Amino acid sequence: KQWYQRRVRGGPRKDLDLIQKVFANSPLRYRTNLKALYSVHASRFQKFMTWWFTVSKVKEVKGKIVQCNSLNQLFERVSPEQLQVPQFILDFDFGAHGSMTGPDL
Repeated sequence: KQWYQRRVRGGPRKDLDLIQKVFANSPLRYRTNLKALYSVHASRFQKFMTWWFTVSKVKEVKGKIVQCNSLNQLFERVSPEQLQVPQFILDFDFGAHGSMTGPDL
């Protein structure tokens, strides 16, 4: 499993090619065996750019990208024990959604 993160605070960041960077920086074996790519706390703009990228450039991953609005949604799909979520992400999610489930929470 790989973990990519963007800054959480400091205003919106319009990273036009985040998904493209993820694929470019992932080894071929990861891209070939990709089952799902989870995006958590994505802005509407980032969701749109993800959709555009998958429709126009990498059509074979379109059905593999899963948008999660909270860590709880991510933990429903991936066991929390399989992830090492940074504390500031846990804090942000708790502040935004009020409750969480997961390891040691």
